[in-house]
Amino acid sequence: MKPVFDFFLKMCILAILFWLSLSLTGLAEAIDLRSVFWAWLICAANASVGYLLYEYAYHKGNQEFYKIVLGGHGVRALLTLSSVAWLVLASAVSREEFALTFFALYFAHLILEVLAYLKKNQFEKRSSSNGASSTFANR
Repeated sequence: MKPVFDFFLKMCILAILFWLSLSLTGLAEAIDLRSVFWAWLICAANASVGYLLYEYAYHKGNQEFYKIVLGGHGVRALLTLSSVAWLVLASAVSREEFALTFFALYFAHLILEVLAYLKKNQFEKRSSSNGASSTFANR
């Protein structure tokens, strides 16, 4: 299975399990769903963009790879923090529910993102050792 498809499949499974757990436990009636939704959306978008940048930079040279991945991480951090600050300062969300959901989902998506990086590395290593042509072999 291609790593990109695998990553987004796991993102969908995580989202389904998260929203199902809220609705089946009855928490959906007790919390501000708008706050939870914004936290989920920001975390999911952050992880998705991070993985797509990693995919894009994977076959680049070391210097360009680090510029894309680490520079992208800096830009993503600024955009995420700006979004959080705007939502909290505009009182568009319940602070406690948003903060708890944001931290939990941020770390869940971070773990998923790192595992996807590792799977991509294993996939590329396997495909290059099986005789498949890679960009490194063609150089």
